Amino acid sequence: MKNYLLSSIIMLLCMACNDSTDLPKQEFADEYQLADFKLSDAYIYWEIRRGNLYSQEDQADEVLTQFDAEIYTDLSTEQVALLDTADTNNGYDAQCLPEYCPIYGVALLNDSSFVIESMTDLVDFFGDIDTEAELYHLLAIDYSVPETFEENDEGYRVVIAWNNLCGLKGTNLIQVYPDGSQELIKELTTEETGVCV
Repeated sequence: MKNYLLSSIIMLLCMACNDSTDLPKQEFADEYQLADFKLSDAYIYWEIRRGNLYSQEDQADEVLTQFDAEIYTDLSTEQVALLDTADTNNGYDAQCLPEYCPIYGVALLNDSSFVIESMTDLVDFFGDIDTEAELYHLLAIDYSVPETFEENDEGYRVVIAWNNLCGLKGTNLIQVYPDGSQELIKELTTEETGVCV
């Protein structure tokens, strides 16, 4: 009888350990290269930019991330000119709060450029969300930081830190599907910050 009781307790503990809310443990990489993406077309280069405040024409938009800097140095003069002329006042994300600086992408497909200026554009550019790099850049918006992830049959489970910039921040466990849609699994933490931008 003692063995049966002990076995039952151990089995219950093991079931608790395998609970579906166990948190993902795989950390995201510090940086990504073009080869880390499976893009929707044969893009040869892309970069993420921050537009300037109030679309001031005398200030160039800042390149935040290049995929890859080595590829950029090998681009032709015409391809660089295509990138230089690609611009927008919209973005799939924003910074400079309480003002507005759009965060947008520019991609090069042989001899044409493509501006990524909305979340729809970003998801279309990525195609299915099927790499760590795409997952990270899909979620690293609105002052959120993807922390850890694990791949599952439905896409990815991700722990993401968020900040509403007006008194609250926390972490959530979410499910991200291949089409880029997301579902909250569990609110993990919430705390008051006392700061509102």
